[in-house]
Amino acid sequence: MYSEEQAGRGMALYGKVCSECHELADFKTADFKGKWGGRPVFDLYELIRTTMPDGDPGKLTREEYADAMAYIFKLNGLPAGATPLPNDSTALSALTITFPADSSGSH
Repeated sequence: MYSEEQAGRGMALYGKVCSECHELADFKTADFKGKWGGRPVFDLYELIRTTMPDGDPGKLTREEYADAMAYIFKLNGLPAGATPLPNDSTALSALTITFPADSSGSH
């Protein structure tokens, strides 16, 4: 669903932009997974793209928003692949967020 390289760019972007308002743990909670699991990737992408960063939504490029999403997926244990996460609405709408089972309770 995303590439390791893309998640790496997302990690750098998180450090520069997203960390001002968000803790990494925010993206790994049961509430987060319950809200977004099973939904189209586009729903989360569009929320992030149209509301963040706070005070200047839409400031980043579509690619940067996709990079941020890739990092969120990596944080949640979704496996990387050879293809980067797309940034167009049609392709993102065709993908579903499926979080891996977390039986340990420590992730």
